[in-house]
Amino acid sequence: MSHKKGKQTIGCEVNGCAFWENQYCGLDGIKVTPCQHVNNGVPEDETLCASYSKKQGR
Repeated sequence: MSHKKGKQTIGCEVNGCAFWENQYCGLDGIKVTPCQHVNNGVPEDETLCASYSKKQGR
């Protein structure tokens, strides 16, 4: 596995996030964390973007 740093493209479909910019994350990097007490093998259930911040006005 590569340990890239610097410019990367992060696709994102969470348009309710303050960092969402037309299908991409506007941050230079994100932190992904495991969800508590979930171990079912379903990616949507097991991980989440810990860099998420709610858009103002939502």
